[in-house]
Amino acid sequence: MALLLPYELVDKCVDSKIWVKLRNQKEVVGELKHFDRNLHMILEDVTCYEPLNEGKLKITKLDQILLNGNKISVIVPGGTGPENAKIQTEKEYLEQEKMKKEKQIQEEKEKIEEEVNSTLQETSKNENENNNN
Repeated sequence: MALLLPYELVDKCVDSKIWVKLRNQKEVVGELKHFDRNLHMILEDVTCYEPLNEGKLKITKLDQILLNGNKISVIVPGGTGPENAKIQTEKEYLEQEKMKKEKQIQEEKEKIEEEVNSTLQETSKNENENNNN
């Protein structure tokens, strides 16, 4: 197998699917349309994967993007993206966050109710003691 220089390898990927890992932990899969000497790339039919919590990913679909070559850490010709992660769409992520907020609000509401009941009981007890004296 002949040794390819980096630009030659990327040039062979034009009009084919590539998987790009970025320095900010995001990953992008799309069809490479153009690139320049700084490896700035134009990709089409793009799927972006952004790590969330618990090994899940936020997935965003885009028609076209321009990637900054300075942010690229790995290029995988023919790659299909992350495979072993639990996949979560943006809608699922937002729904999960909404449920967390609702649970947090409910817990705070219950805590306040307990404090109010405790205060009422204490007040009632003090009133009874005052009435008995």
